[in-house]
Amino acid sequence: MVAVELSPYLPLLPLLVILFVFLALSRGKDAWQRLRLPPGPWALPVIGHLHHLAGAPPHRALRDLARRHGPLMMLRFCELPVVVASSPDAAREIMKTHDVSFASRPVGPMLQLVFQGAPGLIFAPYGEGWRQLRKICALELLSARRVHSFRPVREHELGRLLRSVASASAAAAGAPVNLTERLKAFTADSTVRAIIGSRSEHRDAFFRLLKEALKIIPGLTLPDLFPSSRLAMLLSRVPRKIERRRAGMLAIIDPIIRDHQDRRRAAGIDEDEDLLDVLLRLQEEMDFQDPLTTANIKSVIADLFSAGGETTATTLQWAMAELMRNPPVMRKAQDEVRRALAGDEKVTEDSLATLHYLRLVIKETLRLHPPAPLLLPRECRAPCQVLGHDVPRGAMVLVNAWAIGRDPAHWEAPDDFVPERFERTGRDFKGLDFEFIPFGAGRRMCPGTAFALAHLELALAALLLHFDWELPEGMVAEEMDMAEAVAISAPPRSDLVLIEAAMDADLQLCLLLALLLAIPLVLSTARRPASRGHGASVRLPPGPWALPVIGHLHHLAGALPHRALRDLARRHGPLMALRFGELRAVVASSPAAAREIMKAHDAAFASRPLSPMMELGYQGADGIIFAPYGDDWRQLRRVCTQELLSAHRVQSLRAVREDEVRRLLRAVAAAAAAGVPSTVNLSEGISGYVADATVRAIIGSRFRDRDAYLRLLQEGLKIMPGMTLPDLFPSSRLARLVSSVPGRLNRHGRIMREFIDTIIEEHQQSRISREDDDHQEEDLLDVLLRLQKEVDFQYPLTNENIKNILLDMFGAGNESTATTLQWTMAEVIRNPRVMQKAQDEVRRVLAGHDKVTEEILPNLHYLPLIVKETLRLHPPAPLLLPRKCGSPCQKVLGFDVPEETMVIVNAWAIARDPAHWDESDEFSPERFERDGRDFRGSDFEFVPFGAGRRMCPGMAFGLAHVELAVAALLFHFDWKLPGGMAAEELDMSEAFGVTTQRRADLVVVPIPRIPVPTE
Repeated sequence: MVAVELSPYLPLLPLLVILFVFLALSRGKDAWQRLRLPPGPWALPVIGHLHHLAGAPPHRALRDLARRHGPLMMLRFCELPVVVASSPDAAREIMKTHDVSFASRPVGPMLQLVFQGAPGLIFAPYGEGWRQLRKICALELLSARRVHSFRPVREHELGRLLRSVASASAAAAGAPVNLTERLKAFTADSTVRAIIGSRSEHRDAFFRLLKEALKIIPGLTLPDLFPSSRLAMLLSRVPRKIERRRAGMLAIIDPIIRDHQDRRRAAGIDEDEDLLDVLLRLQEEMDFQDPLTTANIKSVIADLFSAGGETTATTLQWAMAELMRNPPVMRKAQDEVRRALAGDEKVTEDSLATLHYLRLVIKETLRLHPPAPLLLPRECRAPCQVLGHDVPRGAMVLVNAWAIGRDPAHWEAPDDFVPERFERTGRDFKGLDFEFIPFGAGRRMCPGTAFALAHLELALAALLLHFDWELPEGMVAEEMDMAEAVAISAPPRSDLVLIEAAMDADLQLCLLLALLLAIPLVLSTARRPASRGHGASVRLPPGPWALPVIGHLHHLAGALPHRALRDLARRHGPLMALRFGELRAVVASSPAAAREIMKAHDAAFASRPLSPMMELGYQGADGIIFAPYGDDWRQLRRVCTQELLSAHRVQSLRAVREDEVRRLLRAVAAAAAAGVPSTVNLSEGISGYVADATVRAIIGSRFRDRDAYLRLLQEGLKIMPGMTLPDLFPSSRLARLVSSVPGRLNRHGRIMREFIDTIIEEHQQSRISREDDDHQEEDLLDVLLRLQKEVDFQYPLTNENIKNILLDMFGAGNESTATTLQWTMAEVIRNPRVMQKAQDEVRRVLAGHDKVTEEILPNLHYLPLIVKETLRLHPPAPLLLPRKCGSPCQKVLGFDVPEETMVIVNAWAIARDPAHWDESDEFSPERFERDGRDFRGSDFEFVPFGAGRRMCPGMAFGLAHVELAVAALLFHFDWKLPGGMAAEELDMSEAFGVTTQRRADLVVVPIPRIPVPTE
């Protein structure tokens, strides 16, 4: 019930009004005046209450009317009497108490024209014929066994959906993907294959006809509004449209049925029956009271096509839209899926049983967006009373499931998307809880619920496992169009267009290889002639076999780079020569190789390779991290070590760290006090703590755009770590043209520099206003501006240098510290013995104190061992930032390393080398009680911060944040995993990036032990 078909006949409207007024007056006194009818709004002659639906989708307009006139209303749409139920009590009486009285469907003139005497299950009148069709559906077509038998179909079509999304993203990284189109294709193909056994060549034509038919059917057309009027039938174009659509659909369905009949006669019974096979078998074998005619079969098939494809695709779209609009829910759902499927390369239906939160997401989607907001209409077969009011025989009855699912009398914060609400309530959609009836209830409840849910859970889990998602550039969640289209299933008015932000490593690399292999000839002609060697006397390190064009890239498929390179090193040795596209690289995977690179030949390997994309990022003015080795770099290094990151400067920022750690503790305590037991996303809390402390250290205050800054920082880190096409083929102009990364990097750099420009300008003005204040505390930007003004450097310290130093500090200071903190807490919680020992120490040392301060940290001996062990297992950058060979053919382990070769030290592999570490994969802080090895650059078995000239200058800055936060979190709280999760079930998988973050957020249950001070 959507729209009234009047617009083509506006010139005839005066004549129609006269005729229908005469018709209405000729009917005499209405017999219903003697009944106690439900209340309703005021009506107009002829059209009745239709005008109240103007300006809003029907379910919303009827909800607004119900707020004024009550949960049961009597309306009239021209000649049609309609009763609308908008409360759980009214729905219960209609679909349970008086279910038999309301078990039929109203079949208007247009539906009669569609079905032509052979209705399907949906609109069959209540009686023996309907019971027979219902039994066929429940026991044969849509039983749990039958739905499960189609599992391979669903999983196969899901694979096509994922490849379609991935291909669209790979064609142009960051390009928007129309997810609506792909979800419709997935549900359509899966439904078609379940019904007729194969993907139909006429799928697009059939679904176009079906979509057009669905636009006609839900509207109250002129013949439906005035069923007694022949004139209405003559004036309306709908009957002719229906005839054409019906003929077109039958032209597709009839040959399919004939093919199935011929195949059955030729081959007999097939064990792998599709639903049409089942219907044809039952038609032949069963002696039904009412014969199952071919016309019945066509109608049942049409029902299955429309209900199976349209409503499922709509619910999938709404689920993804709500997740995009609610990032915390998205993260929580992804964390669950990725934790449950850790180590699996794809989603199968076997793995769905453990996804508890995903099912809550689907429930909440169905509450806010039921597949049919007004359910399908019922018809009163016999006069009865509902909520004390008379419902006359023949009245159409609508149940507003959408309004009931958003009723504030029964749902807290009813318009908010909160899947957790179903953890606190036992309500379900199986037809027993009338506050939540997205599939209806009673005899006419949707029989295809299990069929739809199987598609929903599988597709949603896979989309969350394999992809991260972003909104198109510049759009924020609040700007998403969540308006509904006018249709039976109320789908989103706008297509859901998203950006696949970061594919999982396997899929991303496979698609990159496919792209590269597709254009090798073009790229090879675009490249400059490459050197075929460095002379016969050069003895290169060994390496695995290579492919043309891409070199050794294919060896990184299937694992994160540091793990893949470790596995290669086990076969080919601790020093390997590799080629990634045009880039020549040497990978060191042993302490001896690392010592030669970062100590014996440190000066020769002291520069960084600047790829085309890095040059674009820094725009000619280097920061400390990627500045080429030379006098300019030495000057910047001296500024960092003596001014910005000296022990004295780090100590001066103690008050900032202690203040921010208190804010973190108060946030955790507030979450813990919210209920029993409340989970807290510790990853989010830690990221906020580190970001605020870092920002305050650098610019002196917490700034209002922190969330936007963090989002930009994450986007930048997603762009930078990848070996992009321009980086892999630096000599190829074509590679640069086809890649979207330069454009993304330019946009990102422009926005970040606007942030920094504003901050620098504010600081310069502030310095002018407080020139006479000698007691003002300097932040790190103040230090840089003072040095720029006062010190006569050999190389001027430009504003561009300052911007890049700030960007380096924002990125490195924030990302690596937060990552280490998250891994530390994850390892401690995963190892209860270690946590207990650490808590005993912290609480013993702090006995009598109410908070942790930095002055007590030197008294903690076990805590630094925990941090060391975390850095061993999870170095902030598993592959240290690359170096470049700056002089001809350096010897490392007896092999030659040619000039300009990129050199990578696999710190992660070195720290897990069983030749140097007992039980190398176990978390055992006690190992450092027996071992004097440290991370300060002298012990090459343990180099999480590097060594030599290019060792990380911010080590003390990062460790100060980590030790303080870990001590405080262990002092004030005990910790456990949610939902009875065992320690060994905690997801410890890594995500791809410059720093190897946790793939899943750390969501845990805090148990307060020592009260957090309020001041």
